[in-house]
Amino acid sequence: MASRRMFSLRVINTARFLKMPTSTQCLYFHLGLHADDDGIVEAYPVLSSIGATEDDLKILVAKNFVNVLNEDLVTYITDWTENNKIRADRKIDSIYKDLLLQVLPEAELLEKKPRADRLPKSADVHGTSQGQPMDGIGQDRLGQDSTGQVRTTTGEENVVVDKREELKEVLKSFSSDEIKSLTEFCSNNKVSVDVVVEKLKIINQMKRINNRVGALISAIKEDWKPNKGQVNNNCNFSQRDYDYDSLEKQLLGWEE
Repeated sequence: MASRRMFSLRVINTARFLKMPTSTQCLYFHLGLHADDDGIVEAYPVLSSIGATEDDLKILVAKNFVNVLNEDLVTYITDWTENNKIRADRKIDSIYKDLLLQVLPEAELLEKKPRADRLPKSADVHGTSQGQPMDGIGQDRLGQDSTGQVRTTTGEENVVVDKREELKEVLKSFSSDEIKSLTEFCSNNKVSVDVVVEKLKIINQMKRINNRVGALISAIKEDWKPNKGQVNNNCNFSQRDYDYDSLEKQLLGWEE
């Protein structure tokens, strides 16, 4: 997650915003600071950390500053693109992107683009890469292994550009100790970031899981597949209908 976020005066310097209680305004700023690159944030941990209430969140919903996407208070900041301008080649897609598009199909999201400094080199007509001989001497090789790490080999040197920051961004809803354990598990078992994102989506849609780390590891090891759930297109904190009972039975000892 980025360490800096911005807020536009065209949003926060309005009567609609300033007439809200101070606690509600404070909650809006904290939601913005904790949001991912698509403007989505898990509101419940933020509410707990700053002592705000769900009434503050409901005021933001009523004023159309945010939209709540599910009963777990996963929240989308309506004016996200007005507040923040993010480079497409540095953007990390939200793990809740699919959920957002199901609830708010009209939401405008920035499309992620490849990083300019990691584009493959083009070969010239003589079969060389940027004018370098292709006999293996002094040639740069760029490849990606199954753990999502980019490995560059120049001569006898091996330099690993670790994409752990991307994995940490995906796992940001976990505690620091849990992130450390999951990162070590993924590294030891050569689990790609894409697989973690896929299985985390399944875990986030399940009910009453006390051990999310154990559930995620089981989902990866056993290659869990998602069921087709129904999504309500409203934001009134009502129960959503996800049929994951068959998966939850595999979590004996984790469910109350």
